[in-house]
Amino acid sequence: MRHYIPFTKKIDLRNVSDRQYLFKSLKSIREFDSQILQIKKIVKLFIKYLSDEWLTFHPYPIDGVELEIDNHKSIALNFVDDIIPLGQAIQELHRLGKFKRLIEKLNTKAHDRLSAVMEALFSAKYKKRGYPVQLEPTTILNKRPDFKAKVNGEWIFFECKAENYFESESFSQNNRFFHDISKKIKKGLSAYNNISIELRSKRKVSNKDLQVLIKRMEEEIQRNNFDNSIQCYDIHFTISKVLSNSNMGIQVSQFVYSGTSRDKRRLGNLLNSARDQLPSNKKCVIILKAHNMDIALPIARDKIKRNDYLHISAIVIIKSGEGKIVLNPQNAFIPIDFIRILLSEPLPSYWW
Repeated sequence: MRHYIPFTKKIDLRNVSDRQYLFKSLKSIREFDSQILQIKKIVKLFIKYLSDEWLTFHPYPIDGVELEIDNHKSIALNFVDDIIPLGQAIQELHRLGKFKRLIEKLNTKAHDRLSAVMEALFSAKYKKRGYPVQLEPTTILNKRPDFKAKVNGEWIFFECKAENYFESESFSQNNRFFHDISKKIKKGLSAYNNISIELRSKRKVSNKDLQVLIKRMEEEIQRNNFDNSIQCYDIHFTISKVLSNSNMGIQVSQFVYSGTSRDKRRLGNLLNSARDQLPSNKKCVIILKAHNMDIALPIARDKIKRNDYLHISAIVIIKSGEGKIVLNPQNAFIPIDFIRILLSEPLPSYWW
């Protein structure tokens, strides 16, 4: 579930009046009232270290920052789910060596900046809990993992990778069909405002399916059934209310097909790339931000059984605020509670 905040205009953090507007808007929301002081510190760090893209907050439907990642394609980071946690991580890490290198990656207009967001969030989890942490440690085998953390006197090495959904065949299929489907849903639900719908399907949605789907969505809206995953045939959707001072209509997002064989090979190659960044003579963990958990998990389970993954103690799959751990049954023991720290909140939730 994404969080929405009542911004009605674009906010430039370099502008004093815009910052005052931001703090006043957040102070009006009970859950943020006690966090204003920390958010002010985060804003100062963003202004000090991050590029202009990070300093512009957009209203609904983005409700956060829009970052360019590849070939003028962009991705949205939600203010509540992504930006505040990143700011908290920067607060935790900014005195570490190699911190400037992390900032360089966050500011580079490339897909790897999303892996840098993960590097910041997950390394900060360990540092906050008192574990020794190093960013981008060098090894005798000339590898360059994202970070390492020490438990029971032993360094564990971590590599973070974010799937590039724009490269997938599923993305191409989605683009071909999504515009028409989104248009029809908005027309069918035109009587409603400030509603966000996340739609998930493993196949093309026919016009007949769509008629039934829109009727079911309207029933759920009338029942005030929000923030719950609902299944209609084999199509899943979640309806959320958007907190806004103006009528924003219907927003539809995340229409997903199942991965093709080419998508699965691409995801497998991404895991191989992470494996190759990690020292083969140490205990290591791969953290993968995947677009589809159902596709990524079987691939991870297959990979981790292979002999060339013997040094990988676990593969952790993250998808939009949830995560799963795949342990290597052949690898030397790492305390499971140490690995589970990776699944503690916050988890990266950015979306396409």
